Amino acid sequence: TRNDKKTLLRDFKEYDTARGKLEGNMDMGGRYYALIGKKGKNTEAFVYDVLNDKVSNRISVTERMADDWISVSPSGKYAVIMGGDRSRVYDINMNHLRDLPLGSFGHADLCLKADGSDAMVFDGADLQLDHNRNINIVDLATGKISVLTRIGWGTTPHISCRNLNFPGWALISTQGPDQKYPNHDFEIFWVKMDSSGQVRRVAHHHSSRENGGYFAEQHAVSNRGGSKIIFSSNWDNGTISDFLVELKAGRAKPSP
Repeated sequence: TRNDKKTLLRDFKEYDTARGKLEGNMDMGGRYYALIGKKGKNTEAFVYDVLNDKVSNRISVTERMADDWISVSPSGKYAVIMGGDRSRVYDINMNHLRDLPLGSFGHADLCLKADGSDAMVFDGADLQLDHNRNINIVDLATGKISVLTRIGWGTTPHISCRNLNFPGWALISTQGPDQKYPNHDFEIFWVKMDSSGQVRRVAHHHSSRENGGYFAEQHAVSNRGGSKIIFSSNWDNGTISDFLVELKAGRAKPSP
């Protein structure tokens, strides 16, 4: 806030801890937030309606079911829990809709498609739809999964879809090298969330996990409009710093 004022919205004192597991996001309207609450050996997942100070159905989950993160989709229609075996999709009231296939986990984000529907874009290393490592997409309304683009096995991609005012594209940033399929090594690029396979390259980030560890990875993320992208880099083998890419309107918003 502009005046740094803090307001307590709700104290979840019924739990020992209640948190969004660090990686979850609110819907684009800022109304819903998904959390995991723990009390002793019991673990529950729920959605908090910030606007109305209400809590959804609380469902019991195991540690494996909630191993990675919980998040609300951009439209506010769905909540997704990514576990250590697969991801699971619920409606905003935490009614179970479907389990995604085994291996539907890893680096991912919940994304807004050009038509306003919700999807999850994720690294397909553990769900190899064509025996390759790809960037996969799943439609949250139907559960249909398909390949967006092929990447190499050594790329260890990160995915971000915070470009909510620039829907239809997912931001991918990769490591490497991959000797057999080096097409996207150490790159930041947009991939279109349709069946076209269209990719728009943005930058080479020069970040080396080999020389700097996990926190030297790029972890690229954009602003809501897709015109600015920030990423980390140790520039091959130096100090880890933040770098900003500013895109001209024509490049930040490629035609649908």
